[in-house]
Amino acid sequence: MTHQGFPNTGAPRLLTGAPCGILGLITKLESDLSVPAAASASVEEGGLRYIPALDALRGIAIAAVFIHHALAFPFWAAIVRIPGFHFTPAQTLAVEVTEWLASGVDLFFVLSGFLITRILLHTRGNAGYYRAFYISRACRIFPLYYLFLALCLALPLWQHPPLGDVPWYLTYLSNHLIFSRGSWQSPILDHTWSLAIEEQFYWVWPVVIALMPRRAIPYVAALIAFGSIALRFQLTLSGAGEAVVRTFTLSHLDGIMYGALLACVSSRRRATQAGAAFAGAGLVVAVALTVTPSLAAHPALGWATAMPLAFGGIVGLVLGRAEPQPGSERSPLQVSLSFLGKYSYCIYLLQQPVLWTLASYIAAPLYLSTGSLPLVWLAMLVASAPPVIAIAMLSYRFYEAPWLRLKSRLLSTPIAHAPPRPG
Repeated sequence: MTHQGFPNTGAPRLLTGAPCGILGLITKLESDLSVPAAASASVEEGGLRYIPALDALRGIAIAAVFIHHALAFPFWAAIVRIPGFHFTPAQTLAVEVTEWLASGVDLFFVLSGFLITRILLHTRGNAGYYRAFYISRACRIFPLYYLFLALCLALPLWQHPPLGDVPWYLTYLSNHLIFSRGSWQSPILDHTWSLAIEEQFYWVWPVVIALMPRRAIPYVAALIAFGSIALRFQLTLSGAGEAVVRTFTLSHLDGIMYGALLACVSSRRRATQAGAAFAGAGLVVAVALTVTPSLAAHPALGWATAMPLAFGGIVGLVLGRAEPQPGSERSPLQVSLSFLGKYSYCIYLLQQPVLWTLASYIAAPLYLSTGSLPLVWLAMLVASAPPVIAIAMLSYRFYEAPWLRLKSRLLSTPIAHAPPRPG
Protein backbone atom coordinates (compact mmCIF):
# COMPACT_ATOMS: atom_id res chain seq x y z
CA MET A 1 0.00 0.00 0.00
CA THR A 2 1.55 3.20 -1.16
CA HIS A 3 1.93 5.84 1.51
CA GLN A 4 1.22 9.55 1.12
CA GLY A 5 2.20 12.33 3.47
CA PHE A 6 -0.55 13.48 5.82
CA PRO A 7 -1.05 17.19 6.53
CA ASN A 8 -1.45 18.20 10.16
CA THR A 9 -4.83 19.81 10.77
CA GLY A 10 -6.49 21.45 13.71
CA ALA A 11 -9.24 19.68 15.60
CA PRO A 12 -12.54 19.80 13.69
CA ARG A 13 -15.37 21.69 15.37
CA LEU A 14 -19.10 21.48 15.34
CA LEU A 15 -21.36 24.46 14.74
CA THR A 16 -21.32 25.14 18.46
CA GLY A 17 -17.54 25.58 18.34
CA ALA A 18 -16.91 22.72 20.78
CA PRO A 19 -14.38 20.05 19.85
CA CYS A 20 -15.89 16.92 18.32
CA GLY A 21 -15.53 14.29 21.06
CA ILE A 22 -13.80 11.30 19.53
CA LEU A 23 -12.51 13.29 16.55
CA GLY A 24 -10.98 15.82 18.88
CA LEU A 25 -9.29 13.01 20.78
CA ILE A 26 -8.03 11.49 17.52
CA THR A 27 -6.55 14.82 16.44
CA LYS A 28 -4.98 15.37 19.87
CA LEU A 29 -3.39 11.90 19.87
CA GLU A 30 -2.17 12.37 16.33
CA SER A 31 -0.69 15.75 17.20
CA ASP A 32 1.10 14.26 20.22
CA LEU A 33 2.52 11.47 18.05
CA SER A 34 3.17 13.55 14.94
CA VAL A 35 6.51 13.25 13.20
CA PRO A 36 8.53 16.09 11.73
CA ALA A 37 7.36 17.19 8.31
CA ALA A 38 10.66 16.17 6.75
CA ALA A 39 10.12 12.62 7.90
CA SER A 40 6.48 12.25 6.99
CA ALA A 41 6.75 13.92 3.60
CA SER A 42 6.88 11.60 0.63
CA VAL A 43 10.31 12.36 -0.83
CA GLU A 44 9.80 10.67 -4.14
CA GLU A 45 6.78 12.80 -5.00
CA GLY A 46 9.00 15.84 -5.49
CA GLY A 47 6.96 18.55 -7.14
CA LEU A 48 3.82 16.46 -7.57
CA ARG A 49 0.53 17.85 -6.30
CA TYR A 50 -0.55 16.34 -2.98
CA ILE A 51 -4.08 14.91 -3.14
CA PRO A 52 -5.57 14.73 0.39
CA ALA A 53 -8.72 12.91 -0.76
CA LEU A 54 -6.65 9.80 -1.52
CA ASP A 55 -5.88 9.43 2.18
CA ALA A 56 -9.62 9.22 2.84
CA LEU A 57 -10.01 6.57 0.13
CA ARG A 58 -7.22 4.60 1.75
CA GLY A 59 -9.11 4.92 5.03
CA ILE A 60 -12.21 3.45 3.38
CA ALA A 61 -10.13 0.56 2.05
CA ILE A 62 -8.55 -0.35 5.38
CA ALA A 63 -11.85 0.03 7.23
CA ALA A 64 -13.53 -2.37 4.79
CA VAL A 65 -10.78 -4.98 5.03
CA PHE A 66 -10.57 -4.72 8.82
CA ILE A 67 -14.33 -5.09 9.28
CA HIS A 68 -14.34 -8.03 6.86
CA HIS A 69 -11.78 -9.88 8.94
CA ALA A 70 -13.38 -8.89 12.24
CA LEU A 71 -16.69 -10.36 11.06
CA ALA A 72 -15.30 -13.44 9.29
CA PHE A 73 -12.66 -14.61 11.77
CA PRO A 74 -15.11 -15.46 14.58
CA PHE A 75 -16.48 -18.14 12.29
CA TRP A 76 -13.26 -19.62 10.99
CA ALA A 77 -11.18 -19.29 14.16
CA ALA A 78 -13.67 -20.46 16.73
CA ILE A 79 -17.39 -20.82 16.06
CA VAL A 80 -17.15 -23.52 13.39
CA ARG A 81 -15.10 -25.57 15.87
CA ILE A 82 -18.01 -25.72 18.32
CA PRO A 83 -19.28 -29.35 18.40
CA GLY A 84 -22.51 -29.66 16.47
CA PHE A 85 -22.33 -26.21 14.91
CA HIS A 86 -23.82 -25.77 11.46
CA PHE A 87 -24.49 -22.65 9.43
CA THR A 88 -28.05 -21.39 9.35
CA PRO A 89 -29.21 -19.72 6.11
CA ALA A 90 -28.95 -16.30 7.78
CA GLN A 91 -25.40 -16.98 8.92
CA THR A 92 -24.43 -18.22 5.47
CA LEU A 93 -25.79 -15.01 3.97
CA ALA A 94 -23.97 -12.94 6.59
CA VAL A 95 -20.65 -14.59 5.74
CA GLU A 96 -21.21 -14.04 2.02
CA VAL A 97 -22.01 -10.36 2.59
CA THR A 98 -18.84 -9.84 4.62
CA GLU A 99 -16.84 -11.23 1.68
CA TRP A 100 -17.70 -8.12 -0.30
CA LEU A 101 -15.78 -6.03 2.21
CA ALA A 102 -12.62 -7.96 1.32
CA SER A 103 -12.60 -6.07 -1.98
CA GLY A 104 -11.16 -3.11 -0.07
CA VAL A 105 -7.84 -4.66 -1.14
CA ASP A 106 -8.77 -3.82 -4.73
CA LEU A 107 -9.18 -0.16 -3.78
CA PHE A 108 -5.65 -0.30 -2.34
CA PHE A 109 -4.45 -1.75 -5.64
CA VAL A 110 -6.06 1.03 -7.70
CA LEU A 111 -4.54 3.68 -5.41
CA SER A 112 -1.11 2.04 -5.59
CA GLY A 113 -1.27 1.76 -9.36
CA PHE A 114 -2.13 5.44 -9.62
CA LEU A 115 0.40 6.78 -7.11
CA ILE A 116 3.33 4.64 -8.22
CA THR A 117 2.77 5.25 -11.93
CA ARG A 118 2.36 8.98 -11.25
CA ILE A 119 5.71 9.08 -9.45
CA LEU A 120 7.45 7.03 -12.13
CA LEU A 121 6.10 9.14 -14.99
CA HIS A 122 7.22 12.26 -13.16
CA THR A 123 10.78 11.00 -12.58
CA ARG A 124 11.52 8.80 -15.60
CA GLY A 125 14.55 9.98 -17.48
CA ASN A 126 16.06 11.48 -14.32
CA ALA A 127 19.53 10.51 -13.18
CA GLY A 128 19.07 8.08 -10.29
CA TYR A 129 15.55 7.11 -11.38
CA TYR A 130 15.82 3.50 -10.17
CA ARG A 131 17.85 4.37 -7.09
CA ALA A 132 15.34 6.96 -5.89
CA PHE A 133 12.36 4.71 -6.42
CA TYR A 134 13.75 1.56 -4.82
CA ILE A 135 15.32 3.34 -1.85
CA SER A 136 12.03 5.10 -1.20
CA ARG A 137 10.00 1.88 -1.40
CA ALA A 138 12.50 -0.11 0.67
CA CYS A 139 12.58 2.44 3.50
CA ARG A 140 8.81 2.68 3.60
CA ILE A 141 7.87 -1.00 3.25
CA PHE A 142 10.64 -3.35 4.36
CA PRO A 143 11.30 -2.26 7.99
CA LEU A 144 7.74 -2.76 9.23
CA TYR A 145 7.11 -5.84 7.10
CA TYR A 146 10.18 -7.71 8.34
CA LEU A 147 9.61 -6.66 11.95
CA PHE A 148 6.06 -7.99 11.64
CA LEU A 149 7.34 -11.29 10.20
CA ALA A 150 9.93 -11.63 12.96
CA LEU A 151 7.31 -11.11 15.69
CA CYS A 152 4.81 -13.48 14.09
CA LEU A 153 7.43 -16.22 13.77
CA ALA A 154 8.94 -15.68 17.22
CA LEU A 155 5.95 -15.17 19.52
CA PRO A 156 4.26 -18.36 20.80
CA LEU A 157 0.78 -16.89 20.33
CA TRP A 158 -0.11 -18.45 16.99
CA GLN A 159 0.39 -21.57 14.98
CA HIS A 160 3.53 -20.84 13.00
CA PRO A 161 3.90 -21.83 9.35
CA PRO A 162 6.33 -24.69 8.64
CA LEU A 163 9.95 -23.61 8.61
CA GLY A 164 10.24 -24.54 4.95
CA ASP A 165 7.53 -21.99 4.07
CA VAL A 166 9.31 -19.04 5.69
CA PRO A 167 11.42 -18.14 2.60
CA TRP A 168 8.19 -17.54 0.65
CA TYR A 169 7.24 -14.81 3.11
CA LEU A 170 10.74 -13.36 3.32
CA THR A 171 10.91 -12.90 -0.45
CA TYR A 172 7.39 -11.50 -0.97
CA LEU A 173 6.23 -14.66 -2.71
CA SER A 174 3.53 -15.74 -0.26
CA ASN A 175 0.88 -15.45 -2.96
CA HIS A 176 2.76 -17.97 -5.08
CA LEU A 177 2.89 -20.30 -2.07
CA ILE A 178 -0.91 -20.15 -1.90
CA PHE A 179 -1.12 -20.64 -5.67
CA SER A 180 1.22 -23.65 -5.67
CA ARG A 181 -0.60 -25.34 -2.75
CA GLY A 182 -4.09 -24.48 -3.99
CA SER A 183 -5.39 -23.11 -0.68
CA TRP A 184 -4.81 -20.63 2.14
CA GLN A 185 -1.79 -21.55 4.27
CA SER A 186 -1.46 -19.49 7.44
CA PRO A 187 -4.22 -17.62 9.34
CA ILE A 188 -1.76 -15.00 10.59
CA LEU A 189 0.21 -14.50 7.36
CA ASP A 190 -2.17 -15.22 4.48
CA HIS A 191 -3.01 -11.54 4.09
CA THR A 192 0.55 -10.82 2.95
CA TRP A 193 -0.51 -12.10 -0.50
CA SER A 194 -1.62 -8.58 -1.45
CA LEU A 195 1.67 -7.06 -0.30
CA ALA A 196 3.46 -9.69 -2.39
CA ILE A 197 1.54 -8.67 -5.51
CA GLU A 198 2.37 -5.02 -4.94
CA GLU A 199 6.04 -5.79 -4.36
CA GLN A 200 6.21 -7.82 -7.57
CA PHE A 201 4.57 -4.86 -9.33
CA TYR A 202 7.35 -2.65 -7.96
CA TRP A 203 9.99 -5.00 -9.37
CA VAL A 204 8.70 -4.78 -12.94
CA TRP A 205 6.70 -1.60 -13.51
CA PRO A 206 9.55 0.94 -13.14
CA VAL A 207 11.39 -0.86 -15.95
CA VAL A 208 8.29 -0.77 -18.15
CA ILE A 209 7.80 2.96 -17.53
CA ALA A 210 11.48 3.69 -18.21
CA LEU A 211 11.70 1.73 -21.47
CA MET A 212 8.32 2.33 -23.10
CA PRO A 213 7.43 5.49 -25.04
CA ARG A 214 5.13 7.70 -22.97
CA ARG A 215 2.24 7.37 -25.41
CA ALA A 216 2.46 3.55 -25.34
CA ILE A 217 2.12 3.17 -21.55
CA PRO A 218 -1.71 3.43 -21.41
CA TYR A 219 -2.01 0.75 -24.08
CA VAL A 220 0.37 -1.54 -22.18
CA ALA A 221 -1.62 -1.00 -18.97
CA ALA A 222 -4.92 -1.71 -20.73
CA LEU A 223 -3.51 -4.86 -22.34
CA ILE A 224 -2.22 -6.16 -18.99
CA ALA A 225 -5.60 -5.46 -17.35
CA PHE A 226 -7.46 -7.30 -20.12
CA GLY A 227 -5.05 -10.25 -19.95
CA SER A 228 -5.41 -10.43 -16.18
CA ILE A 229 -9.20 -10.59 -16.44
CA ALA A 230 -9.02 -13.24 -19.18
CA LEU A 231 -6.69 -15.38 -17.05
CA ARG A 232 -8.99 -15.01 -14.04
CA PHE A 233 -11.90 -16.29 -16.12
CA GLN A 234 -9.82 -19.17 -17.46
CA LEU A 235 -8.64 -20.25 -14.01
CA THR A 236 -12.11 -19.97 -12.47
CA LEU A 237 -13.90 -21.86 -15.23
CA SER A 238 -11.23 -24.57 -15.19
CA GLY A 239 -12.02 -25.26 -11.52
CA ALA A 240 -9.27 -23.37 -9.65
CA GLY A 241 -10.18 -22.42 -6.08
CA GLU A 242 -11.04 -18.88 -5.00
CA ALA A 243 -7.80 -18.53 -3.00
CA VAL A 244 -5.73 -19.47 -6.07
CA VAL A 245 -7.54 -17.13 -8.44
CA ARG A 246 -7.56 -14.23 -6.01
CA THR A 247 -3.91 -14.34 -4.97
CA PHE A 248 -2.13 -15.19 -8.23
CA THR A 249 -0.28 -12.12 -9.46
CA LEU A 250 -1.13 -12.44 -13.14
CA SER A 251 -4.85 -12.89 -12.45
CA HIS A 252 -5.08 -9.90 -10.11
CA LEU A 253 -3.37 -7.03 -11.92
CA ASP A 254 -6.43 -5.30 -13.38
CA GLY A 255 -7.03 -2.94 -10.43
CA ILE A 256 -3.39 -1.84 -10.37
CA MET A 257 -3.52 -1.19 -14.10
CA TYR A 258 -6.70 0.88 -13.78
CA GLY A 259 -4.80 3.09 -11.36
CA ALA A 260 -1.90 3.27 -13.82
CA LEU A 261 -4.30 4.35 -16.57
CA LEU A 262 -5.65 7.11 -14.33
CA ALA A 263 -2.07 8.32 -13.75
CA CYS A 264 -1.72 8.81 -17.51
CA VAL A 265 -4.60 11.28 -17.85
CA SER A 266 -3.59 14.91 -18.22
CA SER A 267 -6.47 16.88 -16.66
CA ARG A 268 -9.25 16.74 -14.11
CA ARG A 269 -11.81 16.66 -16.90
CA ARG A 270 -10.23 13.56 -18.40
CA ALA A 271 -9.92 11.97 -14.95
CA THR A 272 -13.66 12.49 -14.49
CA GLN A 273 -14.35 10.98 -17.91
CA ALA A 274 -12.14 7.99 -17.16
CA GLY A 275 -13.80 7.55 -13.77
CA ALA A 276 -17.24 7.59 -15.32
CA ALA A 277 -16.11 5.05 -17.93
CA PHE A 278 -14.70 2.72 -15.27
CA ALA A 279 -17.84 3.00 -13.14
CA GLY A 280 -20.09 2.32 -16.11
CA ALA A 281 -18.00 -0.67 -17.17
CA GLY A 282 -18.14 -2.03 -13.63
CA LEU A 283 -21.93 -1.85 -13.61
CA VAL A 284 -22.19 -3.53 -17.01
CA VAL A 285 -19.82 -6.32 -15.96
CA ALA A 286 -21.68 -6.90 -12.69
CA VAL A 287 -25.04 -7.18 -14.47
CA ALA A 288 -23.68 -9.32 -17.31
CA LEU A 289 -22.00 -11.82 -15.00
CA THR A 290 -25.08 -12.01 -12.80
CA VAL A 291 -27.53 -12.81 -15.60
CA THR A 292 -25.25 -15.23 -17.49
CA PRO A 293 -26.12 -18.70 -16.13
CA SER A 294 -22.72 -20.26 -16.75
CA LEU A 295 -20.97 -17.40 -14.93
CA ALA A 296 -23.55 -16.72 -12.21
CA ALA A 297 -22.45 -19.99 -10.60
CA HIS A 298 -19.14 -18.27 -9.80
CA PRO A 299 -20.17 -15.20 -7.77
CA ALA A 300 -16.58 -14.47 -6.75
CA LEU A 301 -15.71 -14.04 -10.41
CA GLY A 302 -18.32 -11.31 -10.73
CA TRP A 303 -17.27 -9.15 -7.80
CA ALA A 304 -13.56 -9.78 -8.42
CA THR A 305 -14.01 -8.31 -11.90
CA ALA A 306 -16.59 -5.60 -11.24
CA MET A 307 -15.21 -4.14 -8.00
CA PRO A 308 -11.79 -3.06 -9.36
CA LEU A 309 -13.63 -1.28 -12.18
CA ALA A 310 -15.93 0.39 -9.66
CA PHE A 311 -12.96 1.49 -7.56
CA GLY A 312 -11.24 2.81 -10.68
CA GLY A 313 -14.37 4.85 -11.21
CA ILE A 314 -14.36 6.19 -7.66
CA VAL A 315 -10.68 7.16 -7.79
CA GLY A 316 -11.12 8.80 -11.19
CA LEU A 317 -14.11 10.84 -10.03
CA VAL A 318 -12.25 11.90 -6.89
CA LEU A 319 -9.25 12.99 -8.96
CA GLY A 320 -11.56 14.99 -11.20
CA ARG A 321 -13.02 17.03 -8.34
CA ALA A 322 -11.80 20.55 -7.67
CA GLU A 323 -9.40 20.67 -4.74
CA PRO A 324 -10.59 22.32 -1.52
CA GLN A 325 -9.19 25.71 -0.75
CA PRO A 326 -6.11 25.72 1.54
CA GLY A 327 -7.21 25.88 5.14
CA SER A 328 -10.78 24.87 4.37
CA GLU A 329 -12.42 22.72 7.03
CA ARG A 330 -12.92 19.05 6.30
CA SER A 331 -15.92 17.07 7.46
CA PRO A 332 -15.61 14.81 10.52
CA LEU A 333 -15.96 11.79 8.22
CA GLN A 334 -13.06 12.95 6.03
CA VAL A 335 -10.90 13.52 9.11
CA SER A 336 -11.67 10.04 10.46
CA LEU A 337 -11.04 8.28 7.15
CA SER A 338 -7.82 10.20 6.51
CA PHE A 339 -6.67 9.29 10.00
CA LEU A 340 -7.18 5.60 9.22
CA GLY A 341 -5.54 6.05 5.83
CA LYS A 342 -2.39 7.45 7.39
CA TYR A 343 -1.86 4.34 9.52
CA SER A 344 -3.34 1.82 7.08
CA TYR A 345 -0.09 -0.05 6.36
CA CYS A 346 0.53 -1.04 9.98
CA ILE A 347 -3.18 -1.69 10.59
CA TYR A 348 -3.24 -4.01 7.59
CA LEU A 349 -0.25 -5.99 8.82
CA LEU A 350 -1.43 -6.27 12.43
CA GLN A 351 -5.09 -7.05 11.89
CA GLN A 352 -4.93 -10.73 11.00
CA PRO A 353 -2.93 -12.11 13.96
CA VAL A 354 -4.72 -9.84 16.43
CA LEU A 355 -8.20 -10.71 15.16
CA TRP A 356 -7.44 -14.42 14.92
CA THR A 357 -6.19 -14.49 18.50
CA LEU A 358 -9.10 -12.47 19.88
CA ALA A 359 -11.60 -14.63 18.01
CA SER A 360 -10.34 -17.70 19.86
CA TYR A 361 -10.87 -16.03 23.25
CA ILE A 362 -14.04 -14.06 22.53
CA ALA A 363 -16.11 -15.57 19.73
CA ALA A 364 -16.72 -19.12 20.92
CA PRO A 365 -17.46 -18.35 24.62
CA LEU A 366 -19.72 -15.42 23.75
CA TYR A 367 -21.57 -17.33 21.06
CA LEU A 368 -22.04 -20.32 23.35
CA SER A 369 -23.44 -18.13 26.13
CA THR A 370 -25.64 -15.82 24.05
CA GLY A 371 -26.16 -17.38 20.63
CA SER A 372 -26.05 -13.87 19.22
CA LEU A 373 -23.85 -13.41 16.17
CA PRO A 374 -24.30 -9.58 16.09
CA LEU A 375 -23.10 -9.43 19.69
CA VAL A 376 -20.03 -11.50 18.79
CA TRP A 377 -19.24 -9.14 15.90
CA LEU A 378 -19.66 -6.06 18.08
CA ALA A 379 -17.40 -7.54 20.76
CA MET A 380 -14.75 -8.36 18.16
CA LEU A 381 -14.76 -4.82 16.76
CA VAL A 382 -14.70 -3.17 20.19
CA ALA A 383 -11.93 -5.44 21.47
CA SER A 384 -9.69 -5.28 18.39
CA ALA A 385 -9.91 -1.83 16.82
CA PRO A 386 -8.50 0.34 19.66
CA PRO A 387 -5.33 -1.71 20.31
CA VAL A 388 -4.58 -2.17 16.60
CA ILE A 389 -4.97 1.56 15.90
CA ALA A 390 -2.95 2.52 18.99
CA ILE A 391 -0.10 0.18 18.04
CA ALA A 392 -0.17 1.52 14.47
CA MET A 393 0.14 5.10 15.74
CA LEU A 394 3.03 4.23 18.04
CA SER A 395 4.74 2.24 15.29
CA TYR A 396 4.49 5.15 12.89
CA ARG A 397 5.91 7.61 15.39
CA PHE A 398 8.70 5.59 16.95
CA TYR A 399 9.62 2.95 14.37
CA GLU A 400 8.54 3.95 10.87
CA ALA A 401 9.38 7.65 11.17
CA PRO A 402 13.13 7.07 11.68
CA TRP A 403 13.18 5.03 8.48
CA LEU A 404 11.35 7.83 6.69
CA ARG A 405 13.98 10.26 7.93
CA LEU A 406 16.67 7.88 6.63
CA LYS A 407 14.91 7.90 3.28
CA SER A 408 14.99 11.69 3.31
CA ARG A 409 18.72 11.69 4.00
CA LEU A 410 19.51 9.09 1.37
CA LEU A 411 17.56 11.02 -1.24
CA SER A 412 18.52 14.51 -0.10
CA THR A 413 20.93 15.00 -3.00
CA PRO A 414 18.98 16.74 -5.76
CA ILE A 415 18.36 14.49 -8.76
CA ALA A 416 19.12 16.12 -12.07
CA HIS A 417 16.17 16.31 -14.43
CA ALA A 418 16.94 15.14 -17.94
CA PRO A 419 15.19 16.69 -20.93
CA PRO A 420 11.76 15.11 -21.52
CA ARG A 421 11.86 12.04 -23.71
CA PRO A 422 9.90 12.21 -26.97
CA GLY A 423 6.61 10.34 -26.96
